[in-house]
Amino acid sequence: MNKIKTTILLLLTSLMSASSFAQPLVNETDVLRGSLNENRDWFDIKRYVIDVTPNYESKSIVGVVSWKALAVKPSKQIQIDLQTPLVIDSILLWSNTKETLSPIRLEFTRSNNVALAQIEKQIAYCISKGWAMNIEWTDDPHPRNSYWELWGLPLFDIKDVGSVMYELREARKACANGYIRVNAFDASYGTESCVMCFITNRPANEPGFYLDRTECAGRFIRYTIKSYSVQSNPEGSRY
Repeated sequence: MNKIKTTILLLLTSLMSASSFAQPLVNETDVLRGSLNENRDWFDIKRYVIDVTPNYESKSIVGVVSWKALAVKPSKQIQIDLQTPLVIDSILLWSNTKETLSPIRLEFTRSNNVALAQIEKQIAYCISKGWAMNIEWTDDPHPRNSYWELWGLPLFDIKDVGSVMYELREARKACANGYIRVNAFDASYGTESCVMCFITNRPANEPGFYLDRTECAGRFIRYTIKSYSVQSNPEGSRY
């Protein structure tokens, strides 16, 4: 792999309070996450630039953290550690040291103080395999819900990653409060099924699920999982 210099820009927001600063800056969980892993040891940081603007009225800060890194080996993900209560607004990527080019907005997931951003985009991988793409959305979060709504038309003959990303961005604008996923369909003989699927958007607030109990014949008890959002709101107004 050729060594590629990348500049990654994090747009951060944070709401500060007295309780926020009262918590320890580093806890045991953060220390465990601080060890090197495959998502953290494939790049070499060359420069950090931090620009922060405080808002004294709202007791918040808005800032931009940009850094230039040198890739030392191939990788599909990058791990970014971010202490609570900081929130990532977006992650932008410039590659090949040509900072005048338009940045790529990376999809990312966050778990507590760790954010994982996809560098080698799954969409490009799917297209390279010759798989057909489509985008779906739903407001029913039940894990056995298989009736997702198709966004637009199936992208069967699309060979351009940018076209798929455009449709995905449009879907996220229109269905920001729902779940959006990207599917890849392999039409080759012997497979002819969905071979890859990943969620790219989910609501900011998810009420969760509850366990529903039903008494049946013979003192038999049947349990099922139901979603709070589906039971309390009609379709189209759940989030």
